[in-house]
Amino acid sequence: MTNPLTPARVTAPRTTLGRKSIWRTGIIEILGLLLFVGIVELAVSLFNIQPTGDVALIVSIALAAIPAILWLSFFYAQDRAEPEPLHFVTGVAVLGGLLAAAIGQPLINTVFRAADWLQRDTLTEIIGSILVVGFTQEFLKYIAVRFSVYNSSEFNQRIDGVVYGIAAGVGYATALNITTVLSAGGFADLGAGVVRIVVTALAHGVVGGLTGYFLGRNRLENRPFWWMPLGLALAAVINGLSAWVRASVSVVPITINAGGGGFSPWPALIWQTVVAVAVLFTLLWLMRRANMDAIATESRELGNANSLMLTIVVTAVAVLIGLLYRDAVEARVKPYTDPAGISIHYPAWWTLDTRNAASGAVRARDDDAGSFATTLEVQSIGVDPTAKDDAAIAQAYAQLSVNRGQSLGSLKVFDLAVGPEQVVKDLPGGEGSYVFVSRPGTFLQERLPAVVLGDDTFVRKGGRVFVFSLQSTEANRPLALKKYRAFIDSATLP
Repeated sequence: MTNPLTPARVTAPRTTLGRKSIWRTGIIEILGLLLFVGIVELAVSLFNIQPTGDVALIVSIALAAIPAILWLSFFYAQDRAEPEPLHFVTGVAVLGGLLAAAIGQPLINTVFRAADWLQRDTLTEIIGSILVVGFTQEFLKYIAVRFSVYNSSEFNQRIDGVVYGIAAGVGYATALNITTVLSAGGFADLGAGVVRIVVTALAHGVVGGLTGYFLGRNRLENRPFWWMPLGLALAAVINGLSAWVRASVSVVPITINAGGGGFSPWPALIWQTVVAVAVLFTLLWLMRRANMDAIATESRELGNANSLMLTIVVTAVAVLIGLLYRDAVEARVKPYTDPAGISIHYPAWWTLDTRNAASGAVRARDDDAGSFATTLEVQSIGVDPTAKDDAAIAQAYAQLSVNRGQSLGSLKVFDLAVGPEQVVKDLPGGEGSYVFVSRPGTFLQERLPAVVLGDDTFVRKGGRVFVFSLQSTEANRPLALKKYRAFIDSATLP
């Protein structure tokens, strides 16, 4: 058997097969996924299926794997003209899934923190969805093919790129679906859950085929060095724009159904089906045009180093631009001056609460922070103007602690740090900290109790002590601390 890592050389002109079975498989897969949704919805409706606990988790994982199983089954039922080796196609799908779970999701969710900033506004969502999410996902699908079967002698037709690209995309989607299931502990609403599964499979499978189309032609033709980066960029744009439209059409203002999670998945399913069909038929048209030409007679080393390096560079630059844009978005602030003359700048997308501004307290809140809204606050407390700085700050700290003990659950106050070394904004200052358990949210918020870490920074100026406060969960604390310091630095005291 030919070593799959040994490059094959093209030594004679030839055309490549159209392999109509591939396109039939694509259409059957889309129809099969829609039928899959219908069957699950019908079963849930007729038999009132509402699994819980471990049963819900197991059933949801099984449902998440079905799109990949359907595609592999349909593909091998249809592809009888020079079929691709089963272990190659399956291996690329598995590799796509592993790259999604081990690299893609950690990068997007943890390192790039897409959920924290992506939906700030329409332009931010489009730019982030393309440059950060789209390029990352499509590059990993590219890698799944480029560093596995790309140099194999089995990769000998242009259409093979589409086959392996779809395999990588289906594997990537399967990993995303299983990750979603595990993080949710299983779908309580199987109907809504299976729609989400199918939407993800449609979103990544066919777009992976587009990346594969450029890979196939790059592999067997003497394409210019910019060909593959262009293809990857096009796939990333379609990926990102499609994700933005899905999110836009699926928003429901108010939902009580926890399984829906604040979204109706049906508009996204319709949209993604249209996109999948459009991309599939575009690929069919492109392949028919390409197959009219013979493959070049000249021999060349496969895996053009310039093309590979440029693809890596273009991806890195795109992601870097996206992250720089993220930093610019997160740095946006709005000014506010309260009736007492305190001027502050707070994050532009946060909610400003000025209900107590007349009494000297203003609060900015990040309602998208998760289980507890990260909060920045500034207030002023009257003290004895003749008291020493340490005593005045300790008085304000004690008053705050009493007030919080009456309104916060399970409050624990830590020591106050004061002294000559505590200087804030060139004025005598101090620092304190505390922890408490948040109370459950309102009916509309549906938030669970959370452990909240609090920080206070005190500034003494005449007969008043100004108190800057931060409240956040431990998960949000690293980013919250940066905003807290910027919040204090931006303040102007009367």
